[in-house]
Amino acid sequence: MSMIKTTLKFTLLWILCFSAYFSHAQTTVNKNGNAWQLSVDGEPFPIKGVTFGYDDNPQTYETHFVELKSMGVNTIRTWGTDENTLKL
Repeated sequence: MSMIKTTLKFTLLWILCFSAYFSHAQTTVNKNGNAWQLSVDGEPFPIKGVTFGYDDNPQTYETHFVELKSMGVNTIRTWGTDENTLKL
């Protein structure tokens, strides 16, 4: 079990470290006075986010995201990692 957790952590770290290399979008965070602005490819990216407390069934994720997108959500936050994180 410990080996699986170690492998998962290493895989997540690898994805986080190298995802920017494979991504085509450039993200930046700039400070303007006391305000911070997230930009994607030089354009302001207004965060319309929710905390996604997903259930244990990864097959339902797409349905949840379609619903969230229809409400204008463009960013999610999770509370941790588990065996379904990569599917997320």
